[in-house]
Amino acid sequence: MQKSPESAPPLHHDGNPITVEDINEVLANEGYSADQRKGWLKEVLTELTSRNRDDAPGRDHLVAHIKAILNDNQDGEPIAEEAI
Repeated sequence: MQKSPESAPPLHHDGNPITVEDINEVLANEGYSADQRKGWLKEVLTELTSRNRDDAPGRDHLVAHIKAILNDNQDGEPIAEEAI
């Protein structure tokens, strides 16, 4: 489903927990601005870190993946913009 540029990406994909593939799909989607991508990544990170590790399999891997993307953003060209 194509998202309008004004709407933020969903925190869950089809009712299932977010995956690395979902994250990469949002980063590659030209319909979202760099600010929308960054804000969405922060929302997902907040949601993941608020969950108990036992309730979110793969949580630590996703948290590390998102933090790496956000940290790369601070070293010059945002990774979210590189995907465009």
